[in-house]
Amino acid sequence: MSSYLSHAKVIPLTQAGGEASEKASITMNLPSTLGATCCSWLSPSTQNENIYVGAGGVDRQAHIFRIPSLLDLETTPTPQEIMTLHLHTGPISSIAPSRNFEHVLTSSWDGLLGVFSLPTEANPLEESHDISAEPKSYLPGQNSKKKRKLAGASGDNQSGGWRKQPDMVMRGHTARIGGAIWDKEDRNRVWSAAWDGTVRGWEADLGYNSVLKVATSLISLTMQTASPVPSIRAHPTSPFTLATGTYSGTLQIWDVRSPKQALFSVKRQQKEGKGERVLSIDWNGEILVAGGEDGEVSVWSARGE
Repeated sequence: MSSYLSHAKVIPLTQAGGEASEKASITMNLPSTLGATCCSWLSPSTQNENIYVGAGGVDRQAHIFRIPSLLDLETTPTPQEIMTLHLHTGPISSIAPSRNFEHVLTSSWDGLLGVFSLPTEANPLEESHDISAEPKSYLPGQNSKKKRKLAGASGDNQSGGWRKQPDMVMRGHTARIGGAIWDKEDRNRVWSAAWDGTVRGWEADLGYNSVLKVATSLISLTMQTASPVPSIRAHPTSPFTLATGTYSGTLQIWDVRSPKQALFSVKRQQKEGKGERVLSIDWNGEILVAGGEDGEVSVWSARGE
């Protein structure tokens, strides 16, 4: 999960009635204090060592962390930030791995989508910066601090990781993008939802040597929600099912073949004096998880088949 406290955290789920030890959690701190907006697991669920986790921030960058091991969380070494992804000029709204976990997709309030290469055995992390430390951060009060963090020559957590440029940029939305995902069946297709009232499908040809080409098409499909949608997730196996979370605190599961009405809808219980907005969701096809501006994470049993 990610937090406005500018960190992402891995917390183990326990059986009903069990409690997770605070020592067993892993915290990944973003290099600025502006707040984390989203996070995502970037490695296969079966992988227990050298796991990649991505987190996006209000600092307009996506940060890639490497966790050495999940076999013993209480003794796991400190995770390292190995890459800082540079493209966007607005807060990051979503970050998602490709089906083969070789690329990561970012979306932002600036209306852009970016695709970056992740390190693999065949394509190891290139230990060099794609861009210099300039220009400095666009954000007031962050320039001197950010420059010091970017000045390091290694990919450890103190230097902010290697500064990387995108392999591909997708332009077309005319307003902030709430979220973007990879298609579950077509490895070359990307879906994005934005505040311009459109859901767009993007055909990305992931060719040899990470050369990417893109053509765009507008999908004439509208799913009515009660308010802006900051987060969208696809069913892990069904090509027709999506989950959304909204600023009105509503979570919905949709079948794109019949988009007039949601298959499942639930509203997070609002606590007095706290906001109702859902900021980010995740869904494995059976468990739906939502984090909100009230500082809490809610979990539902929600099958979407």
